[in-house]
Amino acid sequence: MSLNNPQYINVNQMIYKYNHKGIFNNIIRFAFIEKEDNEFKKNFGTGFLCKIFIDEEKPMPVLISSNHLLKENNSKYKNNLEFSYYPEFSHSKNGNKKRIDLSSPRIIYQNKNLDITIIEIIEEDNLDIYSFLEMDNSINTDNPIMLYKKIYILHYPLENKEENYSQGKIIHIFNDNINFFGDYSTEEGSSGSPIINFDNDCVIGIHLGKLKNYDIPFGLLLKYAIKKFIEENKEKIKSSYKNLYEHTDTMELIYSIPKNKEIAIVGEDFQKKYKNKCKIIYNGKEYPLTEKLMSEYITEEDEKRGKIKIILKGIRSVKDMSYMFQYCVNLIKVNATRTDMSNIESMEAMFEWCLNLKEITDMSQWNLENVKTIRGLFYMCKRLKKLPGIDKWNLTKMNNCEELFLGCRGLDPSELTKIEKWKNFSNELKVKAFKGITVENYITYALIDNVYYTLNYFFGRVSTFFVRNFRN
Repeated sequence: MSLNNPQYINVNQMIYKYNHKGIFNNIIRFAFIEKEDNEFKKNFGTGFLCKIFIDEEKPMPVLISSNHLLKENNSKYKNNLEFSYYPEFSHSKNGNKKRIDLSSPRIIYQNKNLDITIIEIIEEDNLDIYSFLEMDNSINTDNPIMLYKKIYILHYPLENKEENYSQGKIIHIFNDNINFFGDYSTEEGSSGSPIINFDNDCVIGIHLGKLKNYDIPFGLLLKYAIKKFIEENKEKIKSSYKNLYEHTDTMELIYSIPKNKEIAIVGEDFQKKYKNKCKIIYNGKEYPLTEKLMSEYITEEDEKRGKIKIILKGIRSVKDMSYMFQYCVNLIKVNATRTDMSNIESMEAMFEWCLNLKEITDMSQWNLENVKTIRGLFYMCKRLKKLPGIDKWNLTKMNNCEELFLGCRGLDPSELTKIEKWKNFSNELKVKAFKGITVENYITYALIDNVYYTLNYFFGRVSTFFVRNFRN
């Protein structure tokens, strides 16, 4: 492909190079909702998710797009911004729609002169499924064109087209190394798209539009824009970092409500051990740690919704999380992103037999340096698909991870490779962790090994399991 003749390429041609990196999972199509004559209309544009490293080790997740795109539609979307996400190259017209509430406390930085908008992503947005582009901090603002002869842009042109890839180059830097002219293909709807360094897949700029009458694309180099963003939002950023990274003494848990309305909150062994140290908070009221929440406590509103939210308080007093949620078959989501895990020494079988657990939010901040065993941690979590942030765990004292994923037949095989990034993760530990399940024999495991181990476990504990969970 000649750089002098940039081409407009459908992403399906680029799957081999970029699918495993998740590059396309950060590009989103905005939909600005407008009501006119009792009908909803939408205007479309492009944006992307990115991590800004204000602190060397702690990134701030943000959504970035052009200011003219968001500003012009401000009255239309009011406090809600809807966008679509197309995972795994599933090019359905509607994609997976998400909506974030811009009225929630967050930083919204709009610079008309630079034509950029930066929106802070907060925990309530629930964007764990997305991947985030990394900023290219190696840029030399004195001579950036020498570094970036080869770039590419990812964008959503118009409403009915799939995301596209266009390769090209930066041909001129101007305005004190703030803006650039490029040689790459775009169409209407591409404003706000990321300009990415071809060599390292890190974002260096944002596409803003084309010069009228010349058909020359231009954009903004992000390094200067991020510098202005930091300078003008120092106090807000300080507060955001506190919300992002300050650990708490609580854990948020979501449970479905069964027909008998008796919900197993924690495992029996855990409840006996920590009944005097931990509390549960439900509907604004604090209760002693109980193994089950009975029907008389469930509110009518939650009953209609079919699920409840429990806050588990007192995590800092816990050293042993073994069997913490054993047999909690109604547990469907765990939000422990900022939970203080620094005192934990054992997480053996923590989620054992959580058959309906579907989601655990970002686990990258779990401070697990004192944990010695994670044996069977996700045993039989058969509906769990993703393990966001597990590759960031610090498990230098861990010596037992046997059967870590045993029974996790719904787990995306790509998630298994994440644990190879753990420090001091020896080949011996790998063999134990992948016992019964590896990327290579994933299908075989699901059909054969899972049956063997499940039946073996089932006949050993069948009576206890049914008595505790299905007696009614």
